[in-house]
Amino acid sequence: MQFGIFSVSDVTTDPTTGRTPSEAERIKAVVTIAKKAEEVGLDVFALGEHHNPPFFSSSPTTTLASIAAQTSTLQLSTATTLITTNDPVKIAEDYAMLQHLADGRVDLMMGRGNTGPVYPWFGKDIRDGIDLAVENYALLRRLWREDVVDWSGKYRTPLQGFTSTPRPLDGVPPFVWHGSIRSPQIAEQAAFYGDGFLHNHIFWPPEHTQRMVEFYRRRFEHYGHGAADQAIVGLGGQVFMRKNSQDAVREFRPYFDNAPVYGHGPSLEEFSTETPLTVGSPQQVIERTLGFRDYVGDYQRQLFLIDHAGLPLKTVLEQLDILGEEVVPVLRREFAALKPAHVPDAPTHASLVAAAGGAKDATVYAPADDVTGQGAGGADPMSTRTLAVVSAGLSVPSSTRLLADRLTAASVAALRERGVDVTVEVVELREHARDLADNLVTGFPNAALRAATETVTGADGLIAVTPIFSASYSGLFKTFFDVVDRDALTGKPVLLGATAGTARHSLALEFALRPLFAYLRTTVAPTAVFAASEDWAGGDGVSRALNERIERAASELADLIAGRPAATPIDPLEEPFGGTPPFEQLLRSV
Repeated sequence: MQFGIFSVSDVTTDPTTGRTPSEAERIKAVVTIAKKAEEVGLDVFALGEHHNPPFFSSSPTTTLASIAAQTSTLQLSTATTLITTNDPVKIAEDYAMLQHLADGRVDLMMGRGNTGPVYPWFGKDIRDGIDLAVENYALLRRLWREDVVDWSGKYRTPLQGFTSTPRPLDGVPPFVWHGSIRSPQIAEQAAFYGDGFLHNHIFWPPEHTQRMVEFYRRRFEHYGHGAADQAIVGLGGQVFMRKNSQDAVREFRPYFDNAPVYGHGPSLEEFSTETPLTVGSPQQVIERTLGFRDYVGDYQRQLFLIDHAGLPLKTVLEQLDILGEEVVPVLRREFAALKPAHVPDAPTHASLVAAAGGAKDATVYAPADDVTGQGAGGADPMSTRTLAVVSAGLSVPSSTRLLADRLTAASVAALRERGVDVTVEVVELREHARDLADNLVTGFPNAALRAATETVTGADGLIAVTPIFSASYSGLFKTFFDVVDRDALTGKPVLLGATAGTARHSLALEFALRPLFAYLRTTVAPTAVFAASEDWAGGDGVSRALNERIERAASELADLIAGRPAATPIDPLEEPFGGTPPFEQLLRSV
């Protein structure tokens, strides 16, 4: 089990002296605290992210990189990385860079934060908080796992042929925890991907923490990542210790009473009763912390908050001495004795590399100039193909899109092995649901739907993935191919995929999808890929059997595409009035 501390990076007046440290003092103090944490035998140091006073940590990776250079064993993490307002591209780059500098001693905790005004400061709307967390993290995962990403979404500009650099160390992204105090949607997100879930329960009663962790565990098992008690759970905690509990209470009371977050509210005694805050002797902290297991089960990471509310650096370092010498050794021994053998430890870079089959050089070696990012002379059009990907998933994220992304990555890799460069264009049908309904009623596609159908008809190959409902493809999926000109797909190489809750729906591939694409006179790859919920278990979230099917199908599609001449691009000038908007679109503008 991992034990550590986290800092929210507040700059707070010491109520016993009236002195407020400068930002420079607090920044240097945090580095000193992290180094001391390693010295006393703790495992983890995590730093929060804020973009407003009275906090200083607007760039956690900068501070953590400095700490990495001055430590050798300490795992570096975040107490929140704002997945909602940070650009996922910047997160991918910054934390991969930190991962290299720290020799892999990095993970991070995604969160939405607790400062509402941060959203407009970064051009976002707080009402989109959950959707931003979902979309941004889905993109972040792809940026770390795919060398070349083509992506479009709702909340940022599209990416075309983008490679995030540096690539993750040894080809393995940092492990991700998702932190939430009150949002079950974030626990659901963590469970969907098989990531960790950290509940910072310093402000909440045990009953609430228990409900959130239980929900995450159930959903972790539902998505096939293992048994519920194997889910990766972390907890926050808050302590202040002295040899005698009376001394601890007397010394900490003025800091509690004047703390920016909970000061001037419930009394110290009330707050200690209703939440896990423990102010007392080391033995009281040990007993209280061991009691966390009673309501969350066996868990992997325990972090304590000790450097807030204006506590002076000298006091914080004394707290670390007590933690390292008297508290954590006992907790480590007691938790280890209680943990069943099948419950995993917290993931580390070493364990993730081992699970991936060993380290690999993930560097993308691509000759390019320093202005456009393109190789001198540009790409050879004779060796370049376009791959269209149609996903009919109804949610964000969805297992349908997840399968589509896996098929795409494998197909791109297979084509490049054959000396063929690839441009990927994704059509997410969920975004065109209303466009498709309008098209059925009016007989005319709007500009967005027309662009989507032209993407598919003009591509050299097609990956088409649908969820299965009532033993067949979805209505959204069928409607899209109803509006595509029947003759426009003749001979086009197609890889078919489908998803559903159980494997009993897999025959829909052969009895529904394959006949549809035979009617459209496409050339369908022999292997179609079906993924049930159970298939998303295994290393990196995919079972070995599913991964083998994906690789085989991708290889077949690559052979079909590479064996054909490149498609002739649609020339908008070929039809002199091709850009004329349909009349129903003109009517809308009146």
